[in-house]
Amino acid sequence: MGKYIDLNRSFAPIPKDHEFNEEEQELAFSFGFSGLSEKQKWNQLLQLHRVVILAEAGAGKTEEIRAATERLRNEGKKAFFFRLEHLCLNFNASFEIGTEAEFTQWLSLNESAWFFLDSVDEARLVAPKNFEAAIRNCQPLK
Repeated sequence: MGKYIDLNRSFAPIPKDHEFNEEEQELAFSFGFSGLSEKQKWNQLLQLHRVVILAEAGAGKTEEIRAATERLRNEGKKAFFFRLEHLCLNFNASFEIGTEAEFTQWLSLNESAWFFLDSVDEARLVAPKNFEAAIRNCQPLK
């Protein structure tokens, strides 16, 4: 893995009523326009309760998420980075950043935490229902 370079990316929310047109979006992005307003940076995203980051494979989502997790932890905040495809198979093995011990400790605290879920390869999620199963069916501590 190479050294992470912070690109100071901007993120654009996609409104609920937005009709996605792939050709228009590709053309707009190639000229530096997203066609969507309200650009946000990581510090703004981290204020929200839930965020989904969508981008093409190879766009750097995993490294962005990993870096955001590390930044939060370096600030003394609780942050965990999980591999989605491992989450229900083996909770302990799904931690990329953080540990089960840290997670258990956090459960006893009354403070916020950030949870980042990433799929190493979206193709490993065989069906859309696998995402739902990973979120709903996991019972990490028994």
